[in-house]
Amino acid sequence: MNINKRRIKSNPIKCDRRGKKEKCLGLKCVLVFLFSLFLNLQYSFSYVTDSIVKEINNIYKVSGKIVDTETLKPIPFVALHIDKINRYTITDANGEFIFNSLPKGQYEIDISRLGYKERSINIDLEEEPNLILTIKLSLITFSTDSLVVSADNYNSISQITGKSYKLYGDEIRRNFGITLSETIARIPGVEMRSNGVSTTRPVIRGLDGYRVQLRLDGNITQDVSATYSDHAVTMNSDNAIEIEIVKGPEALQYGSNMVGGIVNVIKNIIPNSMPKKLNGVISMSGDLAAPGGGLGIQTNIPIKSQSLSVGLDLNGRYHLDQITPIGTIKNTYNQNTDNTIGLTKFTKWGYIGGSFSSFLSNYGVAPNDKGHLEGVHIELEKYGANIRTEIYPKIDKITRFKIDYNYANYFHLELESQSPRLIGMEFGQTNHSLNFTGNHNALGFFDEGIFGIDYTYTDYIVNGAGTPHSESYDIGAFLVQEIGFNRLDLKIGSRFDYANRNPKIRKVSDLIGKLESKNYYSLSGSISSTIILSERQTVSISSARTFRPPSLDELFSEGPHLASYSFDIGNTNLKAERAWTSEINYEFISSRVMVLASLFRNYFDSYNFFMNTNQTSNRYPDLYYYQVKGVEAEMMGFEGELYFSITNKQSIKSSFSFIKSDYREDENSSFKPIPFTPPLKISTEYTFNFTNGNTGVIYTFSDKQDRVGEFETITENYNKLDLYLQYNLINKKKLLRASTLSTLSINVQNILDTEYYNHLSRIKDLMPEMGRRFMISYKIYY
Repeated sequence: MNINKRRIKSNPIKCDRRGKKEKCLGLKCVLVFLFSLFLNLQYSFSYVTDSIVKEINNIYKVSGKIVDTETLKPIPFVALHIDKINRYTITDANGEFIFNSLPKGQYEIDISRLGYKERSINIDLEEEPNLILTIKLSLITFSTDSLVVSADNYNSISQITGKSYKLYGDEIRRNFGITLSETIARIPGVEMRSNGVSTTRPVIRGLDGYRVQLRLDGNITQDVSATYSDHAVTMNSDNAIEIEIVKGPEALQYGSNMVGGIVNVIKNIIPNSMPKKLNGVISMSGDLAAPGGGLGIQTNIPIKSQSLSVGLDLNGRYHLDQITPIGTIKNTYNQNTDNTIGLTKFTKWGYIGGSFSSFLSNYGVAPNDKGHLEGVHIELEKYGANIRTEIYPKIDKITRFKIDYNYANYFHLELESQSPRLIGMEFGQTNHSLNFTGNHNALGFFDEGIFGIDYTYTDYIVNGAGTPHSESYDIGAFLVQEIGFNRLDLKIGSRFDYANRNPKIRKVSDLIGKLESKNYYSLSGSISSTIILSERQTVSISSARTFRPPSLDELFSEGPHLASYSFDIGNTNLKAERAWTSEINYEFISSRVMVLASLFRNYFDSYNFFMNTNQTSNRYPDLYYYQVKGVEAEMMGFEGELYFSITNKQSIKSSFSFIKSDYREDENSSFKPIPFTPPLKISTEYTFNFTNGNTGVIYTFSDKQDRVGEFETITENYNKLDLYLQYNLINKKKLLRASTLSTLSINVQNILDTEYYNHLSRIKDLMPEMGRRFMISYKIYY
């Protein structure tokens, strides 16, 4: 159909006859107004709250200096991280650091810097408001200590934090990619679903979509990337401080749907600690297989006279069509800009801050001879606002209250590539969420815990299909407690959820059933324990009962989705998805060897997914019907890592992952493979360390996947070889009147230009993965 001037009512963005969006002046004006209002409210709120709670404030500060053990000279650019409350800082040129605005409690500070032994220190903030430390670090020779540091960057199973994996520093720079999925894809058990280089999304242990939550600074990424494979994630991991995958009881604070895990990118755009001086990072990157690159800057600007800190995160990317061993794939370009400004006011009782963000993107979906000869163009806009406050009351046992409000307005337009351009579909979504959490210290026989409530509202509309205008409400309350014994750490969590799915239109559809309001209730829980067998060995065991209410598209979809080459049919009789999960992990660490192994099982009472019916639409004969069904399903697998230090400067790291997943539609049916299950993957990495960096080679083997679902094609095995180099340099010259640390990372992926296919790619029958790929990243920390 020709594009007519029309509007998605829940979203103030329109389309003209050329398929281009008018500038949303109304929304931008509103955001400017809200920003001005926020500044006034911030000062008013701070003044009023100061007068109310000035007698019960409980603010602490930790500062100090880090020096070399032998020379006693200060060490610049040392990273310090308090993981428990997400505080991060680095030392300046004089080796000095400071943590401002800390709540009372006991904390562990992780300290790391390339070339020095990583260490952790414990602090107790109870009586002394200003703690001053002098910390000594010792040089290492990159053998055993390098091995342990690398392992910690990947995995922290033995820690009772709920975080199964963490990436930061060198690991993030080494694995950098265009998208978040590329950056974390080398973690065992993590794969990448894609519909081209622009639309990747993490898959964890065979689970994707809504089963894997993506979050930025703890707040869920409000977009529609979980719905269809051609929808992009509206977040990049450039300049991330840390990337963590949260599992276990602690994941309950993010929702009852934690079966796949929570991927949380930490940037601290809203500053939560007053920086001592101006600091930040400038990043530049380039890519020859997806020709183009990116440019970004992240900085924190202190305004000490006003107790303010301004945070900026500005990023842009431009990539042309991707190049594969069989040639350039048309219409796979990617252009986006992701920008955020944050502001925090620090007070006597904590802080209050806010941020405003925009994500703008144009990207292409590859052509398909089944109906999209020129491909599909997607134009995307998202605007957001976030207000956050932390209050540290002088209340016995309570250490912190945290309140988070988030707003997001999302819109994207799918356009046929031929001329004149035709609108395929329009997606609009508006989200409001409010979260309240509290932390406490020792209470009864519990050592510490976290509790809270959260609320999310979503207004969702699709034009170009029969999917009705719909809305959803989600309310939850959770409690997570930790108990420590001599050789046993135990964590227990529980959560109650209520969810409502409400179509704005009431009717009876021949395809999806009766459209009416749907309500879902659930009590979920999780328990995990870590047993210390010896100084070198630990075992951890965890189990959970999870809950995921159906999404709006799973219930009410009814129409073609041209960019994903499907005609999607919802199911109004769909039950909530519930699963039992269990996992056992073993860890062994010696002076030269580290072994990590995991066994897991996920059993679903009702596993909801779009199934290919092998029937085509009468109106769209090139599109197959995909209908949502709830089935019994089981997923079992294992993962492992092995680290071995060969010499003082050389080490080998191997990892493997395997999963077997099956489903059946009823008790009388036999089990069948679940579509898009990752194959066995084995990776071996050789690393050579030198004074200011490291270099290495990575060999990857992916087995043939012939356990495929109905109407799914087999993917052959492949072998791939990658090379990387990292080099770090401290620049004594001044940039912005500060010393700088420069890091250069070079990756050469698929050195042999192998033609290979990703089994989780939704367009693997159309195109292979990228060929020989030269990537470079240069960062300047100041």
